[in-house]
Amino acid sequence: RHLEPGAEPLLPDERIVSAAAFAAYTQGIAAQALTPDRGTLQIGQVADAVWLSGNPIEVPATQIPELTVRATWLSGERTF
Repeated sequence: RHLEPGAEPLLPDERIVSAAAFAAYTQGIAAQALTPDRGTLQIGQVADAVWLSGNPIEVPATQIPELTVRATWLSGERTF
C-alpha cells in the first residue's frame, strides 16, 4: 500500500490474490519451518489464529488495512 493516494503500484505484474498471500503466510511458512502440525486450522493442529472484523480474502484489497483484530490465539490459548 502506498502512502500517496493514486500512486502506481511498484511491481503490478507481481501482484497475487489475497488467498495466495494468506496461504504463503500460513501453510507456506509452516512448511518452510518443517512444522507439519501448524499452518492450517484442523483438528490436532497447533492453533495460532486471529479473528478479524472481516474476511481479508473477500474484502477489496483497499479495505484490508481497515480490518480490526477481534481476538488472537497462540498455541490454542486466547491471548487477546
